[in-house]
Amino acid sequence: MPWHAHSVSQRQSASTSTTSLRSLSPARRRPTHERSVTVRPSIQRLLDAMDGTVAAFVCSPSMDIVARNGLGAALFCHWRVLEGRQANQARFVFLDPLAPELFADWERSPDGIVAILRSLAGRDPHDTSLAAIIGELSMKSDAFRAMWARHDVGNRYSGIKRFRHPLVGELVLDVDVIPLPADPGLTLIAHSAEAGTPSAAALRLLASASADTAVRTAAPATSDPGPR
Repeated sequence: MPWHAHSVSQRQSASTSTTSLRSLSPARRRPTHERSVTVRPSIQRLLDAMDGTVAAFVCSPSMDIVARNGLGAALFCHWRVLEGRQANQARFVFLDPLAPELFADWERSPDGIVAILRSLAGRDPHDTSLAAIIGELSMKSDAFRAMWARHDVGNRYSGIKRFRHPLVGELVLDVDVIPLPADPGLTLIAHSAEAGTPSAAALRLLASASADTAVRTAAPATSDPGPR
């Protein structure tokens, strides 16, 4: 994903990388960091208030999707919950074969995720959930291993993503990554489109379809009373 001038990128030495990986090993982890993550009700209200025009979700440090609005779930329609685990953006991008179908620029999308994961691992090497996702991706994804070996570190706060959505077609969306200071480690990620553009119209169509689906799902089933 192409990112704007707000991004920060640097190269670390191989020795630093080795130290970081060792610090993430199971023997060095602090189990007290492994916890269930939830968002405050006000954050969910914020997500819901953006619904209809902004596709948004909140990520944990390990990139679990801990909250979302309806449009966010509709945009990332291929998110899947596997083996009882929360949907995870890093796992989706690297391990799900549907990811390249959704991201028109998939070959650029993983770079930002790797840089963010490396930055977070450097700040908190004892986070067991973060270590777990890095270990899983390292074992299962050749692309992740190659990108991790480049030692990129970064905090990327804005950019552009291109989607090929199965329902509404192509979208070009602005992405804003917003840390939540009152909730350390949580990040709100918002996808929006400039008013009057085809992408804005596609988002509205997707929001409408998502709302219709929600209504149908919530509607109580009616039974045929049969002949009277």
